[in-house]
Order: sequence, then C-alpha cells, then structure tokens
Amino acid sequence: MEDYGRLLLSMRDDLEAGRMLFASGARKPEYGAAIALFLSRNSRKNPDQFLSALPRMVSKHKHLAGLIASREFELEGWSAETRKALSTASDDVGPVKKPLTVRDRLLVGLVLSILLLVLLSCIVGFVTMATTIWAALTV
Repeated sequence: MEDYGRLLLSMRDDLEAGRMLFASGARKPEYGAAIALFLSRNSRKNPDQFLSALPRMVSKHKHLAGLIASREFELEGWSAETRKALSTASDDVGPVKKPLTVRDRLLVGLVLSILLLVLLSCIVGFVTMATTIWAALTV
C-alpha cells in the first residue's frame, strides 16, 4: 500500500495517496501533508465508519477499528506485531467468483433439462410398470 500511496503522491492525487499511506501505517515526513488531508476529510468519531473509508484489505479487519481510528495509530502506524498479524490473517472475504458467461448458463440449462427429462422418464416408466402389474393382478 505504501508503494501505491507513493505512486499516487507522484501523480498529485494527495487525498487518495493519504488514504493509502495512512492505511499502510508508514509515517514518513513527506507523507504528512497527504495523510493530514485524508484525515481532515474523514471523521474518526465513529471508528467503524472511518474504517470503511480505508482500502478493503484494511477495512475487512473490523476488530481493529478502534486502533485504526486512534490518535496513536495516526502518529505511529502499525506496530510490528500488528503488521505480522495482518499479513498472516486469513482472508475472510473468500475467493472472487467469476460471473457465469452466457455459454456457461446455456450449458447449465442443458444439463438441468436432461436431468429433468431422465427423471420424468423414470416416473413414466414406474407408473407404466405399476399399471401393468396392477392390471395383471386384478384379472
């Protein structure tokens, strides 16, 4: 995130750079103005709301909302312990699923139609056999 923040700074997108640099936990003097701009536009009174203004890879850690919105985090950034915990934390979002294409939907429809046809054939066969057996027994 820090690298992306530096890139945004070089492009003069200070607000977005401040968001990335703040979330990265990096607190270098040259980042101060961008981080201050980001903080001036986002209130930390409600930690959960403030957390939602941060990049998803940080905002998904709801248990850290109080820490991230604190003045200490603003000044010091991530401690080594917290950074290690974040890097080893499992991703609770899960894998990104690719939307089904038209071809995939048609294939699913075809397979379901064939299964329905087989099921109906089995039912018709069972009813035919039952009717034949019943007719033979009642004669």
